[in-house]
Amino acid sequence: MKRIFICVFAAGFQLFLGNARVDATETETPALLPGTGLEVSDSKSLCVVVEKLPTALVDRGLTRERVEARVNSILRKNGITPLARDAFSSSTELGALNSLDISIDAFGAAFSTQLAFVRPVSYLDGKTPRWVTASTWTRASVGLDLTLGTASILEGVGDGVEIFVNDFLKANHK
Repeated sequence: MKRIFICVFAAGFQLFLGNARVDATETETPALLPGTGLEVSDSKSLCVVVEKLPTALVDRGLTRERVEARVNSILRKNGITPLARDAFSSSTELGALNSLDISIDAFGAAFSTQLAFVRPVSYLDGKTPRWVTASTWTRASVGLDLTLGTASILEGVGDGVEIFVNDFLKANHK
């Protein structure tokens, strides 16, 4: 009864404003699914994408391979098989587009890390379903490495991945 009253009131208000639209399907809001954005159909594997590192970090000795090794080690320790970037880019399966993206930047002794869980997300454009990839979980951190080395940076990435894994496994009931 309350819903009918709200629909009638909304339709009457729109008529009053001169913007008449009385289709009941247009006034109903679709049910939202509870979740975190980390839920996946297969939580046993995940693509890892380490973005290109700035020259300043490469000059210090940090490589994509070292970052991937740290991330992959943490994922494996928690029962998640890391998939290589090429497996991610060559896949045509929608579910295989889930990835953990890592980007690192530095300026002098300061550095920042950003981790993002990227996945397909759907939305309605009017009545047409659309798909895009979007970040549904992110974590950023900043730090200082006064030795101008890479240990603090790798530690920061590792800490972020540990937090991600805990959230990811919790969302997927593991």
